[in-house]
Amino acid sequence: MRALRAWAVIGLLAAGGAIGIACSIDESGLAPPDGSLVDVIGDGGPPSDGPIGDVANDVPLPPTCPTTDLSCFGLDGGLPEGWSPYLYEPDGGACPSNAYAAKQLVTNTQLTGGCACSCTGTGSWTCPPTADLTGGMGPTCNPGFVVIEAGVCQNVVAFGLDHIEQTQTATAVGSALACDAGTPSAPVVTSDQVTLCGASCDAGASAVCGANGGRACIAADGVQPACPGSLTRIVVGGSADPSCNACSCTTQTNAPTCAATAHLYWTGGDTDIDCDDAGTEKDLGLTSACQPAGHKYDSYFFTWNDAGAVGCTPGGGGGDAGLASPKTLCCAN
Repeated sequence: MRALRAWAVIGLLAAGGAIGIACSIDESGLAPPDGSLVDVIGDGGPPSDGPIGDVANDVPLPPTCPTTDLSCFGLDGGLPEGWSPYLYEPDGGACPSNAYAAKQLVTNTQLTGGCACSCTGTGSWTCPPTADLTGGMGPTCNPGFVVIEAGVCQNVVAFGLDHIEQTQTATAVGSALACDAGTPSAPVVTSDQVTLCGASCDAGASAVCGANGGRACIAADGVQPACPGSLTRIVVGGSADPSCNACSCTTQTNAPTCAATAHLYWTGGDTDIDCDDAGTEKDLGLTSACQPAGHKYDSYFFTWNDAGAVGCTPGGGGGDAGLASPKTLCCAN
């Protein structure tokens, strides 16, 4: 009869393959909700990742033993659903031994740069074709004025002028002015490296509460609003997940004032000079005050200075450092 039983077991092994059992921890670090710790691992495939229907997590919590001593957490009713015990190394250090499964995470993510906005301006400012100018002899300019076109030479040798003034302020006119917002610059983020250590059952019942070093914590996926009991809350994640706010632009609406420069020529009374190289030239920025030219000038012309680019004021920008695959730790020490 014993021989018959032995041959029956051998036949079963040959037909179905080796059969074994192992603790099954789902990817959040918890035992299956039905309390079962049995998994078939001799079916030719890898061990099960957890109960059927478990939701995948980009950065899952490491597995941890469900029989670990939890007395240091002071939770008389045991761990709330969804929480598992771990050791936490806040400086990113190594776990106490190879009996722990280490997971490198980050915390304290901060946006330290980037997410800056800029604008591209289109269109242009245009100054009028003419200006009101007057000249004179002595400390004052003549009360009358002359309207001349920009760039057109004015011969005044007969008057013998040595002062000049722009008698009326000119305002630029905008044409097709617009400002387009660009995309924010790439975010710059800093973070602190931390290590979460999941204890295997081989590490013993005191693997978390009685460990030498690290902080005894319980962890759950996601950002939990509060910790059970009087535990200290710390939020960690798989990596920083920065994002920038959209940019905007405000287009300048107040027109700039047109500034002019007078180009003065003199040759000591030569009646033939007409703003040419035969005379001595002096450039003088025009204002609403009567200015001395420093010498009698025989002819002159004026040009408008550049009215400037379209004024654009960027807005928006800034952002958030973020956390990918966040986890909440609640620590006892």
